[in-house]
This record gives sequence, C-alpha cells and structure tokens, in this order.
Amino acid sequence: MTLDKVNAENYNQYFLDGITNCFFTPIKDWAILCEEDAKSKSAIKRYKSINKKIDNYLIKYKEGIPEDEVQ
Repeated sequence: MTLDKVNAENYNQYFLDGITNCFFTPIKDWAILCEEDAKSKSAIKRYKSINKKIDNYLIKYKEGIPEDEVQ
C-alpha cells in the first residue's frame, strides 16, 4: 500500500523478549565476561558498576524498556 492509503500513527515500542530482557541481557553478559577477564582493580570495579546498573535497569524496566528510554 502506498503511504497516502495508510493512516500513519506512532506507537510506543517496548523491547522485551521472552523471560529475558533482549536489550539488557547481552550487555550484562558482556560486562560479566569483561569483569572475569579484567586484570586491574579499577577495571573490575568499572565492570561491577556496569553490572549493578544493569541489575537496577532490569528491575525498573521489567515490562520492557520503552523506545524513548533507549538513549
């Protein structure tokens, strides 16, 4: 169909797939691997901080992260 035949509407999209969060889970997996491979105390601290933030986001966005919050 051409655009003039379709009523354009904006929909808020939420990113959540199955029992895991498809947006945050890959980031958390990456941060866990980086933390395990980190050699310095500052790197370990940085990746622990990222993991803690992701845990908070998983609680906050348990129904999925809205598209306008992705930034």
